[in-house]
Amino acid sequence: MKNTGFWLPEEKRNRLVKAYEDNNDELKLYTGNNLGIINKMDREPAFESGGAGLVSTIDDYARFASVLMNKGNLDEVQILRPHTVNYLTSGSLSAAQQNNFDNWLTLCGHSYGNLMRVMTDCSRAGDLGSPGEYGWAGWLGCYFCNCPREELTFLFMTQKTDCGTSPLTRKLRNIILSSFCK
Repeated sequence: MKNTGFWLPEEKRNRLVKAYEDNNDELKLYTGNNLGIINKMDREPAFESGGAGLVSTIDDYARFASVLMNKGNLDEVQILRPHTVNYLTSGSLSAAQQNNFDNWLTLCGHSYGNLMRVMTDCSRAGDLGSPGEYGWAGWLGCYFCNCPREELTFLFMTQKTDCGTSPLTRKLRNIILSSFCK
């Protein structure tokens, strides 16, 4: 993953797409910072968060998704141990945490652990899917899920604030996953 990191060196900054936010039904350029993440990605952060602030290309992201889908293997090279992938893609919420988590409209029917949501109860989920599906949604609209039973990866990238679990993302998800419904 040569184009993934928590900041961009000078020679790659011209490739960074601009972020936008809604402003009364009109898109406006977003120039702020969120969660301590510097929007311009022009200097090393004081803290590399495991759950926010990573910048990448869709090609690098797809390779990462492939590593997870293939139990740690990429191009016939074992990058991660299968045990590590199982750990990363397993929910680990306590009963009390799960109860609070189930109050989030877009995450009901899922557990969470190791920075990824994991579908555990399709009948309670607001989206189509299957048990064991995992992934995450970024604040600027980067959405990822692997569906191991279907051997499907869904990767969607946009650059708009508060967009990771937007209605558009959920609609696209359902359209794609409906092809697996019988």
